[in-house]
Amino acid sequence: MRITIADDEVAFVSDSHGAELHSLRFLDEELDYLWMPPEPGLTRTSTCFPLLGRLPDGRYELDGREYEMPMHGFARDTEFEVIDRTDASVTYEMRDTPATLATYPFPFRLRVRYSLEGPTLVTDYEIHNPGEETMLYSVGSHPRFTCPVDPAEGLAFTDHHLAFDAPEGPEKVVRTFGPRSAIEDAFSADGRRLRLDPSQFPDGAFCLGDLASDRVVLGSDQTRRALALDLPGATYLQVWNVPGSPFAALEPWYGSISGNPMREEDGHWERRRGTLELAPGATKTISFRITPIR
Repeated sequence: MRITIADDEVAFVSDSHGAELHSLRFLDEELDYLWMPPEPGLTRTSTCFPLLGRLPDGRYELDGREYEMPMHGFARDTEFEVIDRTDASVTYEMRDTPATLATYPFPFRLRVRYSLEGPTLVTDYEIHNPGEETMLYSVGSHPRFTCPVDPAEGLAFTDHHLAFDAPEGPEKVVRTFGPRSAIEDAFSADGRRLRLDPSQFPDGAFCLGDLASDRVVLGSDQTRRALALDLPGATYLQVWNVPGSPFAALEPWYGSISGNPMREEDGHWERRRGTLELAPGATKTISFRITPIR
């Protein structure tokens, strides 16, 4: 089910299937800052929970038992319940079921709240552990932003860059599915800018970790059009493109990611590096913000 919320500046469309981000645009124009594939088949822009990335052969061990789980977890294939809705906000919820407990042996409640504050879309993940054991999880988003930001301006994907509000640099590349040199060579000398190029994505994404930045901006020196992502506290920023497709995915991730190549620990849930923990009865809220700029 598609749901539209709006304020005086922008309109945002989400979908209850996977609590998916679908469209973000200013009210007085048609340009969409979120990109969706024209045909089904390409991974959607939905919520990743309780797993980020893959597992060896799709399996993991926990407390001596083996479980199976698809890439990025099961939330993106789940129909969320709408539990609250206003003109400028919507809150989705999913809870554990016998099916989730068979693949992830933790009771949980996950709420995804989208709200508008002027032109900014705020995403809040609220994770609650109703169980009696410490809950292990990861959570994140998979948004794809239109790139070139405004196709009507005639710019190319390669005219765009990521601008960071603090120095980053090649040492922040913690995982890549393409040539590391193509990413490392794209950083500016001060580490605050990363040029985008299809050569960075021949086989998938790359991931930056231990970020000093709270904000990254997708933009170009040739236009005012841009997209700002505020992700304070994010464990990783994954960047993804399919060469030839007009998008740049900037994915704020919180928790653990699998290695490339896979590491032995990737198949053991409690040993996956960076896995988040939530005490019995506790609730954790994680937030990030998306702002279109014109």
